[in-house]
Amino acid sequence: MSKFEIAITTLFIGFVLGQATDVAKYYLIVWRKKKAFKEEVSDHLNHMHYLKDRLCTIAKDFSAPEVIGLPIPGKIKTYIFSKYYAEILPHLSSSMRQLYIEHYGTIDSFNSCLSEIPRTESELIGKKLVNLYYYVCQLTETARFVLSEEKASVKDNVKLMSSINESASKFAQEYDLLQMQ
Repeated sequence: MSKFEIAITTLFIGFVLGQATDVAKYYLIVWRKKKAFKEEVSDHLNHMHYLKDRLCTIAKDFSAPEVIGLPIPGKIKTYIFSKYYAEILPHLSSSMRQLYIEHYGTIDSFNSCLSEIPRTESELIGKKLVNLYYYVCQLTETARFVLSEEKASVKDNVKLMSSINESASKFAQEYDLLQMQ
């Protein structure tokens, strides 16, 4: 081989190795972001157990006359989803995209319901607490579906949705939240 052929071969091999390294780094970054999505959903699932207990405590305190203010929980954060969803979207299957959209859409509904509580009349706060409990139950199930990579949506599962509604109804009846209106 001449020096020219060796130089061209070295350039070509270097180019191919550089491109292969870039592709490997790109897919590694995508894999890490997908993993971060799942970690955020897993954190949400753990937080939902706390929120259920917290809402029960608030509902119990709400009926007590000595309680002056209403200590509501904070909003659910979605840092990873809001920052990286557009980048990860092409790498998710359509069923996973739907599950993520359903999960984070329910979080948006929870947060908007939460932000309405300070502006709500005192007679309607019980209804808002029931709504929050319903969203927490739904978020628990959507998080489970995302983590187990189910193919179907939570909203398409009639049996599951009826159990969520039943759970919210029991919550409302247990603390007489809808009777206060």
